[in-house]
Amino acid sequence: RVAELIATPAQPIPGDMQTALDERQARIEAAARRLVNEAQDAEAAWISRLGTPPAQPRAREQWQAHAATIALYRHRHEISSPSPLGDAKSIRTSEQAAEHRAAQAALARLRRFRETAPNAALTLSSPHVDQGRRL
Repeated sequence: RVAELIATPAQPIPGDMQTALDERQARIEAAARRLVNEAQDAEAAWISRLGTPPAQPRAREQWQAHAATIALYRHRHEISSPSPLGDAKSIRTSEQAAEHRAAQAALARLRRFRETAPNAALTLSSPHVDQGRRL
């Protein structure tokens, strides 16, 4: 899936077409990350509801990826409400419903991430002292 949201064609795909699809995916995902940055700069209500991005680089990348999924969903379906996914009652097509489920999964991962991030950050940054055998 492109940005965890848009379905990709089944494999195998001829090399030149796969290259074009990979380039397009990279451009879409970069644009989705820009949407996140713009929402943060504008202090948009919906982005604040996702929580604060973590300071730890790997965790921050994961946060950005999930937020980009939501930002792309909002952009594709012209959602302007302060709710991250807008109103589920406004879903009109099966494609939008599938993308809503994907964005909902990203939102759930962000919520779980927010709940576990402080403990994960401590685990990742705490030095490990081996108390095993000594020579």
